[in-house]
Amino acid sequence: MASDVSSLYDLKSQLAVQQPLYPGQGDWVLPFMYPPFFAWILTPLAWLSFPTAYSVMTVGNLLLLVGGLMLLVHRLGLCADQSRCLYLSVLCNFGVSYCLLEGQTSILVFFLLVLFVTANLDDHDIAAGLWAALLSLKPQLLLMPAVVLIGQRRWRAVLVFAVSVSILGLFSFILVGELGAKAFFNLLGQAASGDDALRINPERMHNLRALAYFALPLTWNEYAWWIGTLALLALLIHFGRNRPASRPQQLVLWLKIFAATMLVTPHFHDHDLTLMIIPTAVIIKLAPSPVPASVLLLLLLAGLLPLLRRTIGISLVPVMPLLFLVALWIPIEKFLPDPLQRITGPEASPNKDR
Repeated sequence: MASDVSSLYDLKSQLAVQQPLYPGQGDWVLPFMYPPFFAWILTPLAWLSFPTAYSVMTVGNLLLLVGGLMLLVHRLGLCADQSRCLYLSVLCNFGVSYCLLEGQTSILVFFLLVLFVTANLDDHDIAAGLWAALLSLKPQLLLMPAVVLIGQRRWRAVLVFAVSVSILGLFSFILVGELGAKAFFNLLGQAASGDDALRINPERMHNLRALAYFALPLTWNEYAWWIGTLALLALLIHFGRNRPASRPQQLVLWLKIFAATMLVTPHFHDHDLTLMIIPTAVIIKLAPSPVPASVLLLLLLAGLLPLLRRTIGISLVPVMPLLFLVALWIPIEKFLPDPLQRITGPEASPNKDR
């Protein structure tokens, strides 16, 4: 596809390329679900043999994973004990292993989210707007940074975000043309609707949609999913409008923002559980030091339970959406050390970008 970007979202063309590589796949095609600009970034991998490209992708993912962890440890001010707990939780995160083995891009998204969250916490508006725009490589995650920036009235960040997304959109349109752009949005619509032809398998995800598909009969699950999504979107907007003064309260708010985002995201598969590293780091930061064994055990179990669900079968209750719902409604502040001032960390730097 590197030589013919116009066929990037043509499923017949994709199938013609994939069938020789995977003779047993039949008429099923793995669609390219990313925007055209990201395909252009990945083009150099097409010049390599498959084993070499896979190796490059794996090394790149490992570097981004390490870089993201170092940023979290530094910006959250994690002590040695907390850092060790974070590293252990990453080793037990099924999404990380899945992402590395399949050469997925969720680790890149994790890295961009770390940059966005830390820039937001430190009041670096230009950086926050830029990193938020780059998250458009995963369109389903673009809503959260937009809601947060607009809700907090960070107008400079909103301007940078809007201009950057427009530039990426224009570049993408130039790459694939009008027909390619229409095919891309049509593909996103098919994925959001859970089209069986694409084998999206929404019941195997880790979001509100999976919970609705598991708990309700077929005639009601779509209605429940849309009603619940609208309610959670309203809650996400409410969270996005708040900005507590203290760093611990800001971190609590980010936990809830992440929980709402993961629940409403229409496409959140196993490899996307890599993004759970960020709320895990926040929980470790908010916990007493040294981190209690009970907290660490719960975090490790949360990382491993999706593996159990995939190993045994999809009939098990989706655990992660339930945990996200709990994180939304439990008053986490009551479980924090008292007083909150005990939790130390890097103070928000003066806003140099506004």
